[in-house]
This record gives sequence, structure tokens and C-alpha cells, in this order.
Amino acid sequence: MNKTELKLFHLEDEIKEQMDRFQKPLIITEATLEPSINLLHKVLIEGVNIPELKKLYFQFTGETPGKEWKSIKLFQGILGKSITDPGELRQLMSPMYLLNDLRQYYDHLLPNEKKEKIRDNIIESLQIESFDQIEEIYSLMLKRLGILYEYLEIAIEK
Repeated sequence: MNKTELKLFHLEDEIKEQMDRFQKPLIITEATLEPSINLLHKVLIEGVNIPELKKLYFQFTGETPGKEWKSIKLFQGILGKSITDPGELRQLMSPMYLLNDLRQYYDHLLPNEKKEKIRDNIIESLQIESFDQIEEIYSLMLKRLGILYEYLEIAIEK
């Protein structure tokens, strides 16, 4: 599949509108982080054109993806064809899962135990001291998302 044939995002106008609205907060707090997390989630996870990504997955693997598979699982499957070390793949994919965790953390009414589990997972995954390091969380997330998409671009262009 040529790069020009792949329409990675559906709702292209809406995605562009979301991207135009994106502004990195000047002061990063939980209150200013939440809108950025929501916007990133909408664009990078919800805005993905699943049927096109499933075609790409099939092209890469020769296998039919699961009916319930969404963007994160499909990206992981595509990258898994070139990155065979499970630990490396897990590390590379971690920002997508963490982005999803953060969206749940901020947007859902969750039991305190679930919220604590999410916080602990984020602390462990990003190897930071505490969840209070909001600026570090945000910075690491953006950096790792950038790295992930660089890998995806390389994998798709092959």
C-alpha cells in the first residue's frame, strides 16, 4: 500500500480542527493537562481510520485482525512485524496505553482503587517518582508519542 493510498484518519476535517486547537499548556497542572490529554486521545486513538488500518495490518501480517481490534492493538500488530522483542515493543507502545489510562483517569468516575492503580501504572511506566510530576508526565508522553509515530512512519513506508 503506497503512503498516498492510506488515509490514517477518518473525520479528516474534524481531526484538523482538533489539531488546530491544540496548545501546549504554559503552566502544566492536572487542570491544564486534562484538555490536552483528551485532545491527543481524540486525534491519536479515536480519530484513526480503523478499516484502513485493518487493511494495512493484513498487508503487513497476512492475517485478519480481530473484529474488536481498535487503533492501539492494530498499531502494535503492525510494529510487531519489525520489532520482535516483546519488551521493546511494549515500551514503544506504552504512550498509547498511558494516554488511554490518563483519559480514563480524568474523564471517568472511577473507584479510588482504580484511580490509584492507574496512577501507579503511569509512575512505573514512565519511571518517575510520583504522579505529582505532572509536567514530567506530559513531557515524557509527548516525547514517547513522537518516537512511536516515527517508528510507525518507518514501518509503513517499508
